[in-house]
Amino acid sequence: MLTLDTIYVLPQYRRRGFVISLLNELMRRKDGDHLGFSSPLSDSMYAVIHSFLLSNPQYRSQLWSIQYCGCEGDRELIWYLVRRRNLAHTVGT
Repeated sequence: MLTLDTIYVLPQYRRRGFVISLLNELMRRKDGDHLGFSSPLSDSMYAVIHSFLLSNPQYRSQLWSIQYCGCEGDRELIWYLVRRRNLAHTVGT
């Protein structure tokens, strides 16, 4: 599985959709493949991935949060993490 460790966007280029475009391109090129993100994910990355998965539901089962080597038990489906996180924020308010 392809794993991204870090995506850094210079401050002057943030909030312009570059990371969403990158995710679209990676998923298009690796159609059917899974994509991992090194854990922990930043709050802003959670927000970007959440937005990406809302507009691209076909990829909800293909994006993973990876710890250690990413073997069974070392990865979690990001869609579940995002949903759990949103539920916790809803319950907490």
